[in-house]
Amino acid sequence: MPGDGSLRTAWDAGPPRLVLAGNIDLTSHTALIAAMAKAAGGAGQVYIDMARVSFCDVAGLRILMHGGDRQRSDPARVTLLNLSPHLKKLLHLLGQDTAAAPAASACAPMPDDKFPVEMVQGVPVVAAPAEIDINNAQALRSALLTAAADGHGTFVVDMTRTRFCDSAGLRALIAAHHRARTERGQLLLVIPGTPVLRVLALTGLDRVVPSFTTLAEALEKRAATADGRRQPAQGDGLAEDQPL
Repeated sequence: MPGDGSLRTAWDAGPPRLVLAGNIDLTSHTALIAAMAKAAGGAGQVYIDMARVSFCDVAGLRILMHGGDRQRSDPARVTLLNLSPHLKKLLHLLGQDTAAAPAASACAPMPDDKFPVEMVQGVPVVAAPAEIDINNAQALRSALLTAAADGHGTFVVDMTRTRFCDSAGLRALIAAHHRARTERGQLLLVIPGTPVLRVLALTGLDRVVPSFTTLAEALEKRAATADGRRQPAQGDGLAEDQPL
């Protein structure tokens, strides 16, 4: 994801949308305007995924709601996806909750079985949803296996937003762990919240798959082991079809 340090941007072609990550503030307003202009093209409609935005100031929201350019007579129509409750409330206070596409209250959420994959410092990072259960675990498994087999071996599952993960989700992680080892790589998890960590501890997965509280820590671990990639190990005690 290119960016100016505080804000990272990427274009996801399916379904088409501009993906933002990081902070939207005074230091990144110019980058946001440029990214929105590029995303709008001639279509005049921009879908923006806000799931990984940590902070957005009032000026940033105004830029978003004006399609990136307040001087244009025909600003791009904007649909904000996956807004946090805080940003929804802020849009309401600004009187923009009805002006923005199907309203910021609805936010046109992306399907749960869509898992964006971005390259960060040469490492695939798969963004997990807020809830992982039997309804989307198979799609998550497919995304993870694809990331593991895409010539990189080691990859990261960012579970920063994940608040719930059932046994089907755990089996998807175990399958990804085995695939990464087959590719002489490693599965790394980003889990800042205790609910998911507790589930991993109960199943013993925390003793096999490394987890970190931030993406930066996971990437640092990857960099530290880049010169000597892990060999496939035997007998970690985890089977893909074991009861959980």
